[in-house]
Amino acid sequence: MIWSGNRYRNLFFPAWVAVLLLLMAAGVVGAFLVFTRGLVVTNLSDLVPWGLWITIDLSAIALSAGAFLLSAAVYLLGLKQFQPVARTAVFVGIIGYSIAMLMLLMDIGRPDRFWHAITYWNIHSPLWEVTMCVCLYFTVLLLEVIPIFGHSDIMQRRWPRLAGHMSKVHYLAPILAVLGLGLSMLHQSSLGATYGVLKARPIWYRPGLAVLFIVSAMVAGPALTVLASKVAARFTPRARINEELLDHISRFIGWALVAYLYFRFWDVLAMS
Repeated sequence: MIWSGNRYRNLFFPAWVAVLLLLMAAGVVGAFLVFTRGLVVTNLSDLVPWGLWITIDLSAIALSAGAFLLSAAVYLLGLKQFQPVARTAVFVGIIGYSIAMLMLLMDIGRPDRFWHAITYWNIHSPLWEVTMCVCLYFTVLLLEVIPIFGHSDIMQRRWPRLAGHMSKVHYLAPILAVLGLGLSMLHQSSLGATYGVLKARPIWYRPGLAVLFIVSAMVAGPALTVLASKVAARFTPRARINEELLDHISRFIGWALVAYLYFRFWDVLAMS
């Protein structure tokens, strides 16, 4: 039996949404248990404050790195042809950082005190710097996504005046690109530095992790952006992006992987 593309999409999309809803329901139940009973349900404590789900925070942040890279390429280097991909990267970035912030909210043990990091500064802590940069960069992403919503058909049709004001935020794009580049580089490197200064397993306790974290984010972020672009193009023609642009980004990912392997080689050699 041969299925047409439209019929396949009509069957696949509801099933995919159902799976996502089930996962979201499981996440809501888990979050409720953590908020009501505390981190004791995860078997974490002050002695062992991080569990396996810290990898979700790190992965979500690294996979969102395409936003600052492509925004910098478009607005700082003048590569305007990558602007359609940059929009996708910003969407991926804001979703990824939302996930990371929600996970961190559960991970701190006392979510009612999340604001302490903002008001009580611990300038000697890499994690404090990460927290501040993540919050500030999330604000930058919100500002970057406002013009995209302003150009949407719904906003233009129902609230044209508000859409006009939202579109004007686009003029701040070069400034936001500079801020996003700086903030993202700071907390990406500080995540690696956190492991580098802790007395942990030898695989983590090394000074070069800050550089490795930045380079790995430069690989993971654009890679997820390319994947999201291809998946979105399957569902709607409006999301289709020129394949040549995606090929250029894929080549960059390949060379970035080569750079990562180079740094990783010398890192392993230096620590052996």
